[in-house]
Amino acid sequence: MQQFVTHRIRLEECHGQMREAEVTWRHQVTLAEKKAQDSSLRSQELEREISELRSENSDLRRVNSDLRRENSSELRREVAHLKQRLDAICRRRQAEEYMRQEPTPGGPYRLHPPLRGKEHNVKCGSSISAAGAAQWAACPHG
Repeated sequence: MQQFVTHRIRLEECHGQMREAEVTWRHQVTLAEKKAQDSSLRSQELEREISELRSENSDLRRVNSDLRRENSSELRREVAHLKQRLDAICRRRQAEEYMRQEPTPGGPYRLHPPLRGKEHNVKCGSSISAAGAAQWAACPHG
């Protein structure tokens, strides 16, 4: 009978240890399931963020491309406008320079002043302007 009681006590201790192990194991399983669920939720959240970032990146690339095209055409328009302004300024300057030139003795179409006693008119050709003729007349030539 003594052995029976000892075995019975030993059996109850084993059952107690098994219950504690089972409780510990269930607790660990519950923690692992919670951790897996948290990881799954975090993973879904990160996938959503990645999807949003890809979409935003795509939108930004499209906007950037549109801006480049707009800036390019805007720059072309600005360059064309500035070229027109430059041409207008150059035409004005040429007109002002032509007006500032000293008159050629004998008139604008004569290359040399009239010689005494001789009539010697030389008219400019169509390829030489009056301003070019006046400059040519002003240069010493042999």
